[in-house]
Amino acid sequence: MLILDEPTASLARAEVDRLFAEIRRLTQAGTATIFISHRLAEVAAICDDVAVLRNGQTVGNWLVGASLDHARVLSLMTGEAGMAARDRPARDIGAVVLEADGLTIAAGREGATFSLRRGEIVGLAGLQGQGQEEILETLAGWRRIGAGRLRIDSADVAPRRPRDMIRRGVCLVPGDRHRQGLFIAQTVEENLDYPAAGFRRRPWLLPFAAIRRETLATIARLAIKTSGPRQPVGTLSGGNQQKVVIGKWLPMTIKVLLLSDPAKGVDVHAKGEIFAAVESLAAAGAGVLLYASDIQELLGRCDRILVIYDGAVVGAFAGESVTEYEVLAASFGRAA
Repeated sequence: MLILDEPTASLARAEVDRLFAEIRRLTQAGTATIFISHRLAEVAAICDDVAVLRNGQTVGNWLVGASLDHARVLSLMTGEAGMAARDRPARDIGAVVLEADGLTIAAGREGATFSLRRGEIVGLAGLQGQGQEEILETLAGWRRIGAGRLRIDSADVAPRRPRDMIRRGVCLVPGDRHRQGLFIAQTVEENLDYPAAGFRRRPWLLPFAAIRRETLATIARLAIKTSGPRQPVGTLSGGNQQKVVIGKWLPMTIKVLLLSDPAKGVDVHAKGEIFAAVESLAAAGAGVLLYASDIQELLGRCDRILVIYDGAVVGAFAGESVTEYEVLAASFGRAA
């Protein structure tokens, strides 16, 4: 048995054709193959029968036959194609704070054009691996801009390192908190103070009393469950670690908050507390750009949703009536 999990995600068309030829050769020789993919055109091209799973349960299973019913697959994946539940406070949406015009994140990828306003939460959706995280990392100054223009408060910006963007109030909560968001062996207090320490006029002089006050205030504001400021951050639960990653930016002036799947791997209660903190920052005037692998999180939290494919914006949705079905259909339509 050969199990292929999204094997074509990073392949060019010619490489996909070669892969499919090899799969057909193996199956004719007796190999059973499981092919996992979000690209329905490829499923129709290579598979004999299809199983659709949602939340770990099989919700549909049938022979492909002459053609694959894309609408049926999408409705099974998303459940009832109704309005997603919304429960978010009203916010004042202000002037444009960030603009990307043909922003290219890597050679061979298309450019992304979009804007973000103060107090607005904009979601990045799409199939996995289509450039959502790379866009956030580019905006944060961690990746170089390949082409295009980036403006903060109408001023052109060409960041060379994250520090350049942090100075402008652009802060990133990365997707991997252990490798990118925390010094895992250090204390809660040290992790919360690191960004502020790097921008003090006299960084060699640590104002311990002020640091402790700020730490205790952040712990209380985000309801971080800890035995105290000196507890090693690596001993906290995943949800509380993620609160520390967000909390370290609170002493800074945040104009744009970039969030890469911030609720991944945390429990439901911590997820609610994390998004409550995000809503609070947006209500205070920060623009928020949110990537989440769970489309329901985007539907429940965002004022607008941008669908990303191959690094470009290929669909945009706004309003209370947007459904997961529509967002997925835009992603699959471009993939086909």
